Amino acid sequence: MTSGVNVAKEVADLYDDIKFKKTLKVAFFRISDDKKSIIVDTENQVKWNQEDPYSTFVKMLPEDDCRYIVFDVSYVTNDSGDKTQLVFISCLQPRLPTRVLVLLAGPPSPLPSHARWFMPAPKATSRKSWNCRTSGV
Repeated sequence: MTSGVNVAKEVADLYDDIKFKKTLKVAFFRISDDKKSIIVDTENQVKWNQEDPYSTFVKMLPEDDCRYIVFDVSYVTNDSGDKTQLVFISCLQPRLPTRVLVLLAGPPSPLPSHARWFMPAPKATSRKSWNCRTSGV
């Protein structure tokens, strides 16, 4: 637990499914309504077979709320070919009350025991932050 927020068990379970079973391409997590725990955002998930997963992911970013996101990024290297890497993203909306922003900005990852699997966490403050496109994503 960091900054007074617990991580629900289903968050770690879903992370393990993404990492080891490749069940989802993108998973969204959010702060519960009572602001006491990080939970799975069941309404926003992108499956591996989703057409254009990157555009789908960007469209799911909330305009008026914050989310934690795990994105299983696919890329190709010259040395060893196709690769995937989990990227943790903290998406914070600056229009939210300061108390909520401090709560959300506190944990560097909602999965501290799994943090070694993540690439450095990009932070997004609006959909405009994601107006880029990388080939192979």
